[in-house]
Parts: sequence; structure tokens; C-alpha cells
Amino acid sequence: MFVTCVAATGKVHKENKKRMINQELLEILACPQCKEGVKINEKGDGLVCEKCRLLYEIRDDIPVMLVDEAKSLDDIE
Repeated sequence: MFVTCVAATGKVHKENKKRMINQELLEILACPQCKEGVKINEKGDGLVCEKCRLLYEIRDDIPVMLVDEAKSLDDIE
């Protein structure tokens, strides 16, 4: 995700902003299919259920915990 910033000089620059999930939220989130815990992926743009091999995307800093919208890790790798 890129955030556009305008400095006091009026110059525009883009800053790479890594998505952050609150640790307390991450601890209570579970895969809706198997109810196991999830962990954030290496890119920081999704949550992974290793048991189901599903990736739940994070959109606008909100995890989309819908099985129908999850991506199979087998298809991604």
C-alpha cells in the first residue's frame, strides 16, 4: 500500500506503508473454515491458515475472513 504525502513545500512523494494488524486482534482471529489460528504472511498483506492452506487478504487494513474469498496457497505458490 502506498500513501501519498504532500510536504509543506508542496512536493508530493509516496511512502511505502506496511499493513499492520493489532496483535490482540491477530490472537483472536481464527480461520472460519477450521477454526484454527491464523498468522500474518511474509508480505504482510494477508492472513494464512496453514491447516486449510488458505490466504485471507487484508484490504484497507481489514482482514477479509470469508472462505469464499480466500485464496488457496496451492494456487499462489
